[in-house]
Amino acid sequence: MNHESVVSVPGKAAMKRGITALLIVATAIASGSAFATNYTGVIDHFSINAAANGMTRVSVYVPVAVATCGNAYMYAFEFSGDTGPGKAMLAAVLAAKASGESIVISGNGACDEYNIEVMLYFEGH
Repeated sequence: MNHESVVSVPGKAAMKRGITALLIVATAIASGSAFATNYTGVIDHFSINAAANGMTRVSVYVPVAVATCGNAYMYAFEFSGDTGPGKAMLAAVLAAKASGESIVISGNGACDEYNIEVMLYFEGH
């Protein structure tokens, strides 16, 4: 009687799907944005003010149905207007609001003390 072990090896396609799924989960966990808000549409309004720590705080308000922070009617993303990327995003926000063009915003998935999510990505159309 032969008692060889039989090992089932998944096909390449199954392995590729498994590895892809693991990479997606690992990326979401590592980035901390597994529940980040993504918005495509127009900017309702924005505000620029000095935060208590002296940072130039830029808040962008957009209407969304479901958001990580805020409420179901209006949602805000924020970023510092003091950094190089922040200055570029501020210029893009001003241009998008002035033109009324559609934009894409992605946040980091974390709510700050003002119940606002930090904007990580901004794209104009």
